[in-house]
Amino acid sequence: AWEICGNAIDENCNGDLTDCPPFGTIIVPAADGEDHEFGSTMLVRAYSPSATMTRVDIQSPDENDVYTLYLYDDGNHNDFDAGDGVWGNTWTVNGPGTGVYYMDLAFGNYPVIENARTFNVVSAGGCIPLQINGSSNDKLDVVFIADQYTAAELPLFATKVDQARNYFVTIAPFDTQQSKMNFYRVDSELNMGCGSSGSWQPNCNATNIYTAASVCPYDKVIVLVDGNFSSWSTLNGFAIVDAQDPIFDWNTVHEFGHSFAGLYPEYIKYLGTGGSASIIVNCDSNASCSKWDTVPGAGCFAGCTYNDWYRSINSGLMRTSGSTDFGPVNINRINDLFNSYN
Repeated sequence: AWEICGNAIDENCNGDLTDCPPFGTIIVPAADGEDHEFGSTMLVRAYSPSATMTRVDIQSPDENDVYTLYLYDDGNHNDFDAGDGVWGNTWTVNGPGTGVYYMDLAFGNYPVIENARTFNVVSAGGCIPLQINGSSNDKLDVVFIADQYTAAELPLFATKVDQARNYFVTIAPFDTQQSKMNFYRVDSELNMGCGSSGSWQPNCNATNIYTAASVCPYDKVIVLVDGNFSSWSTLNGFAIVDAQDPIFDWNTVHEFGHSFAGLYPEYIKYLGTGGSASIIVNCDSNASCSKWDTVPGAGCFAGCTYNDWYRSINSGLMRTSGSTDFGPVNINRINDLFNSYN
């Protein structure tokens, strides 16, 4: 145990009541180089008696600020007893990736102690953070997982994920909303069953998909398949993308439009008539398109999943391969969903 000066208790049981740590010392983590899993809870304690405020500024491997953790000496934040000079709090480990992180210690009006402690952020059970913008509690967590990739091919999968993710955040409105998103990758060889050759609608094993994704925080899952089939998604569920397709990065955004925003296809997918589209965000069964007649820039064009439904943009991302425009109705829908995140 750490010796706490001035309380007449020999915490470390060595017969000396005065061998306390120097003022302004991080005492937990106890040493540099400790490993802490991404997403785990890390206890931080510092010894700074008589300080009026104590905080730890946590920095990423490139020494950019990740989080300011305020410590407390009130007996309620894993800090031992109130007023004993030991300040504490806990932090959910996150950041832009794995590697060595740094702690700067600040207390009261004293100068900041730079690199007072270092620690390592390591992946948790195969979860690899790619772009972390904050706590999973208030961000949209998106996880990429692999299907039909062997262990030797996982580096190729990682390259494909980076390509898809980098393209993803160039498309409006994800380009302006990316600060509300966290991205992860899972290098798993668990068979998702999606890659049936020539299958239009893959018969994925949903249990395996969510089991693989569960090593990360996740809200939405994107499966990249090293196979030969048409990309597909479940509305408000997971998206499956053929990573061999030359425009697989575009397909990733298109399928995410289905799985995240519940957008219906704006091409003609089914024969016959569609009936009422009252609950469909981006299709209208009314030929006047009254559903979005107050949305600036929205039009009215025949054909949206069914022949007798209508869409708001003539050639958009949910209809035409290669288009990078969701259209104002769909952009409004996606932005509305992001209002739930910070």
